[in-house]
Amino acid sequence: MGSCVTKNKSNHQKSLQLPPIPFSDFSYLRRFKRCMLTIKKKIVYKEYLGNHIEIRNDAGIGLTSAQQIILAGGSEESGSLTSQVVLLDPKSTKYDHIQDLPVPTKKGFIQEFEGCLYYIGGLIKNPNEESSQSFVPSPLMRYHFNSSQWEILETTQETNPKGEGPVSYKDLYQPGNFIFNRKIYLVGGQRIDNETGNFSPNRKIYSIDLNFQPYTLHDEEIELKMCSNHPICVLNEYENSVQVFGGKTQDMKLFRNNFEINLSTKSTNEMKPFPFFVKEHYPPIYQKEYIIIISFPKIAVQRYGDHDWKVFDFKREESSENHRSTQVVPNGEESNSNPADRNVGPNLDLDEERRSEKESLESRKDEKISETAEKQTIDTQNKSLVS
Repeated sequence: MGSCVTKNKSNHQKSLQLPPIPFSDFSYLRRFKRCMLTIKKKIVYKEYLGNHIEIRNDAGIGLTSAQQIILAGGSEESGSLTSQVVLLDPKSTKYDHIQDLPVPTKKGFIQEFEGCLYYIGGLIKNPNEESSQSFVPSPLMRYHFNSSQWEILETTQETNPKGEGPVSYKDLYQPGNFIFNRKIYLVGGQRIDNETGNFSPNRKIYSIDLNFQPYTLHDEEIELKMCSNHPICVLNEYENSVQVFGGKTQDMKLFRNNFEINLSTKSTNEMKPFPFFVKEHYPPIYQKEYIIIISFPKIAVQRYGDHDWKVFDFKREESSENHRSTQVVPNGEESNSNPADRNVGPNLDLDEERRSEKESLESRKDEKISETAEKQTIDTQNKSLVS
């Protein structure tokens, strides 16, 4: 497979895409390498962004309907959290700072809905310095584009009719999330017992109806057979369904379990395992015909109405000019693997794509330290978690 590469002093690189990709153009921010990849039918553009743009690996991340990339919060080199929010245009790589978050935060996803941004599922420093729990769930936050202002949304807890005790938004640790029919859905993650501080897997799905105030956490009475921390949620509005996969188990191992939830019938169905371990939490890219999931160097593409994922790889080659070209190529592995295949992967730090991850080792040190601290916190709080 041949390639033609051009590179200039402004850190642009262009590679010929052979064969052309079968899906629509898209852009991807590779945070670990501080570069923007723009994948077109026949060309792959790469641009290194430099240090003038604040790109933090553990920032909350989201995509707008215009495919702008939002990075909010994240860890500084000192270990403290920041409140900065960056809005990045992948086409021009120009960026703007919008108003800072109300509180320094990291992780989580940012969802755009009806002229607002919602920061969901993030983490903040525990204000209780005596607690062994380093991070606690951040409040639900909303940004208004028309007023350029963030606000913290106060939420109330719904009394559980089964007498199990109320659950509040602040009790849910790193749930997956999406917005559908004016409801914020919270999926999986862990539940923190507000009396003991212990963690337990959250197999339930909760929602917050944006039509009514006060905003109240509601039990959707949908239960997953298994759950993970910070799973990916892929919404299919055409079928009123969502796929939930990826994330990490309670002992911080990656896994591929994939469930489809029908939001109309409130039923769940275990799907074929996701075709690869999702090692980064990049938001799904929604196109007119396709849904794209990226965990470098792998790409999974699914056409609406089809339940199989086609897998592609970012592939690099050395050109005759000693430049590295980047292409998107079919993976060659079958995506419809047997559900009996191994679903639980290695620890986050053990990566089979050693070459690509070796290059980003220095960039990942802060994230590894953060993941280790969170695991130690959870182990300290609850020694007998049931997965």
